[in-house]
Amino acid sequence: MPALSDTFLFIEPQKHYLVYGSVILHKIVEENRQPQQTIVELVGDDANKEKIHQTMETLNPIIFFGIGHGNVSVFSVECTEKYITVGDPEISQFANRVVSLCSCLTAVYLGPAIMDAGAVVYTGYKTEFWFYIGDDPGTT
Repeated sequence: MPALSDTFLFIEPQKHYLVYGSVILHKIVEENRQPQQTIVELVGDDANKEKIHQTMETLNPIIFFGIGHGNVSVFSVECTEKYITVGDPEISQFANRVVSLCSCLTAVYLGPAIMDAGAVVYTGYKTEFWFYIGDDPGTT
């Protein structure tokens, strides 16, 4: 079944300094939400591998946007749990979707693997990605 237009899944982990990026993502989502959209944000402990897989299956979103830690071949979520790795059969879940990973280095090998699996679009980073960590999240 094709991914559903106007359906979005946002992954917003909180621990291991990821709250900084997740707070910004949440603000962007809230400021741009439209009535016709179905939006699910998996925040904190809900941003885990099992819950994300379940939500991908039931929601069938056209957009998958994740904040997380990563490296050239791995994207991780809450508590640095590995969500997807190059070579995982689950990478096929990204077929026909727009995928964005706000995570260090994932555009080196993981991004191309996601595209090879049939993603319509992939955005990510080939370098280390940094958020300012100092003031309380979302305050400055």
